[in-house]
Amino acid sequence: MKSHKSLRILVLLQVIGHPRDSKRIAMLQDAGFEVVALAFERDYHNGRIPDCPVESLGKLENRQYFKRLFKFLAVIPRIRRKAADFDLIYALGQDVAAMSQLATLGMKQKVVMEVGDIVRLQLLPGCVGRIIRYIERIFARHYGLIVVISTGFLVDYYRGCLGVSTPALVLENKLEEHLVNFDFSPTPESFKKRGVPFIDRPFRIGYFGVLRDAWSWSVLSELAKRYPDRYEIWFAGKKIVPTDIEQQIEGYVNMRYLGEYKSPDDLFKLYDAVDMVWACYAQIGELDWNLRWGRPNRFFESCFFGRPVFARMGADFAKDVVREQIGCCIDTYLIDDVHKQILAIDENQLAIWEANMKQLPKKMFLYTDETQYLSDAIRSIIAQKKHT
Repeated sequence: MKSHKSLRILVLLQVIGHPRDSKRIAMLQDAGFEVVALAFERDYHNGRIPDCPVESLGKLENRQYFKRLFKFLAVIPRIRRKAADFDLIYALGQDVAAMSQLATLGMKQKVVMEVGDIVRLQLLPGCVGRIIRYIERIFARHYGLIVVISTGFLVDYYRGCLGVSTPALVLENKLEEHLVNFDFSPTPESFKKRGVPFIDRPFRIGYFGVLRDAWSWSVLSELAKRYPDRYEIWFAGKKIVPTDIEQQIEGYVNMRYLGEYKSPDDLFKLYDAVDMVWACYAQIGELDWNLRWGRPNRFFESCFFGRPVFARMGADFAKDVVREQIGCCIDTYLIDDVHKQILAIDENQLAIWEANMKQLPKKMFLYTDETQYLSDAIRSIIAQKKHT
């Protein structure tokens, strides 16, 4: 791809170290842009630090949306001064995108907003929800481009619910193509599986990433406790629920917490160590559009490493699991009934899912032309700015 080093992009981040954010920065760099980031700090899983200069904007508290407002207002002058030296602002998150738009009022710089989550606050019924969506609609109509990780985010929310026609692009949480030849950390001897699951050893399930789903914890830990000779559960990532996971699993030889990990370096040894990956949610509620539309990193990573997945029936990516026959879709939230579905899996079913995983087209889990699409869209925005 032709290099355009003179084009500079200022990236705004809600947090330092989110794998998707760092992946997007790498994509922008691969497209030939010079990237500098301004980022807030949060207590979050630092799975992948961005490979570009990063300046801190201060620390934010998780889920304290209204408290953030005052911190955002305080840094707007700083962002405005910084933005003057860049051709475009790329904001990863609705809140930092709105802040970027306010910071660049009256300037020629356009703002691109990338959306990785639709939170309940945006979907509230009644007067509060309508006010929030009205304000968001105003901002959304003025972005140069909206990037979403799911078609559902675009079609159902931004086009359908908000009714905005801003140019948009879908970039799912796929993996980068160069990872095919990436030098991953090798699998330690203590991680390796020996023999056939259910016959020579227990069946091993991996739950990786931000560990914050209380229902998933209950399902998996109880499975391990009830069937200690049949199942092993391995956890890895940022522990949120429960925060004392080491103490909770103490004394259980069939449960392990491996700590936090780095992406992509540690992915191979994690996925190579397990038979199936837990990518299932609790029951999807009426306002849980984020769970319904999103495709988690665990899904794409499982496809890349050929590990069948557990998914929640009703989530968009569960359609892929059913169509391709690459895992188990959980259709209940009662723990006993979930266990019945898991207990029904045997070594023959697992072998079929693994074989199907190997037949998946690479474009399903690897980026192909997405970098070019993003590059073309951004260059078009910058070109339009220069002619106004």
